[in-house]
Amino acid sequence: MLLPALESHHFYVYLLTSPYQTSGGCCQLPDAHAIAESRLNEKQLSLARTVLIEDRFVIYDPKTEEYFIIDWFKDNPPMGEKHRLGVIMQIDKIVSKRVRGAALFELERLCPVKLKDESEVLPFKSGIHNTAIVRNAGSLKRSQ
Repeated sequence: MLLPALESHHFYVYLLTSPYQTSGGCCQLPDAHAIAESRLNEKQLSLARTVLIEDRFVIYDPKTEEYFIIDWFKDNPPMGEKHRLGVIMQIDKIVSKRVRGAALFELERLCPVKLKDESEVLPFKSGIHNTAIVRNAGSLKRSQ
């Protein structure tokens, strides 16, 4: 990965590691916070972001100030079904349809849901067969 400007590389690392980043690879980051925390000035931030967008490192929505790190799930896939649900919950918090859609599309593309074989699925065992109603189903009397 070669980024043409030092500022672009600096901002990319900041996006990857900032406290705003989520397990879904997307975050809402106002410019004022990015400038204050990354120590880039407004012009440097704008240039860095433009380079990252044009070189397809991030997707950005200026209206909502939300980012998605492209290829996030190559290095940060969900580690299980519960983790995957948590990732989806994080992505669902994103307001931008474009950013949210990109994150969900990449999640499905790189980390598709793994369906279990029928042999792996345990049969459903209900405890209803062991209730008073079922045990006394043949009689019309209620148990007292």
